[in-house]
Amino acid sequence: MKNFVFAILFSLVLSLCSFVFSDDVIDSINEGIEQYKNKQYKSAIESFEYASGLLRQKRSEMLATFLPEAMIGWQSGEAESSAITRAMFGGGISAKRKYTKGTSSVEINCMTDSPILQSMMILFTNPLFTQGEDTKMVRINGQKAIVEYDKTLQSGKITIIVASKIIVTVKGTKVLKEDIISYVEKIDFKAMTLFQ
Repeated sequence: MKNFVFAILFSLVLSLCSFVFSDDVIDSINEGIEQYKNKQYKSAIESFEYASGLLRQKRSEMLATFLPEAMIGWQSGEAESSAITRAMFGGGISAKRKYTKGTSSVEINCMTDSPILQSMMILFTNPLFTQGEDTKMVRINGQKAIVEYDKTLQSGKITIIVASKIIVTVKGTKVLKEDIISYVEKIDFKAMTLFQ
């Protein structure tokens, strides 16, 4: 009886260890390799694409870690992240977080691996796009930033491209321009440049 109980406990421990140390990405890649060896090419593609999707999810979750906490007097929601395959709108990885204070709101959105990036970079290299009355090119924390703000509506946004790979957009509604800038200043751009 004791041996039977020990055997059950031992199997449970092994199962737990297997669960703790398992990795869905590695498991899916290994599965794809075996399918490839067995010439199950369609299944292998599906396994590798599944692993690729999981990796995009992990990167989007990492991107969400750059979203700062709320400023004093403000409240923030949970950071949200998403990963879209290239088959859908060209693909992309993004993370966003919303901050509120009464009727005022600010939302920070970070996006990478998106085809939008190339067209956005044109805005930063051509001064003609930033000469409007409500649009200015400035530097915030060492980063080039396009600041758009409507005093009448008390709304606007600041757009930054970090290390030529991440689009950061900070939008504010019913806020002072200084509030939007303050949230931009809370972002750790130095750490963001190391994002892979």
